[in-house]
Amino acid sequence: LSGYMAWCCGFANRMPDGTIVETPNNFHLDHIDPTSKGGSHQITNRAPMCPRHNILKKDRWGHLREYRQEIAHAGEMLVNTTDELIELAMAQQVALDKYALERAKLGMQGKL
Repeated sequence: LSGYMAWCCGFANRMPDGTIVETPNNFHLDHIDPTSKGGSHQITNRAPMCPRHNILKKDRWGHLREYRQEIAHAGEMLVNTTDELIELAMAQQVALDKYALERAKLGMQGKL
């Protein structure tokens, strides 16, 4: 669901020819809003991040869009093309939409 890329910078498990190895390995699952500041463990508050940027983020509060801008200004975006950056944002939205649909299904089953 993550598009096999870190949602903050586009880090991916790449082969030398540039193809992405579709594996969730080598990622951290970040709390977007830190639990130390009241953030939840729900999937809507989690994001696959590269280890470097997750560690640098520490317990800062902030939206991924703002963190991406910070990373881009530092020259650390790891996507090869603008299309990959768009795919990154789309993968995030697809994951959140799927989660919302699953939650809705569970809610409907609980009312039966």
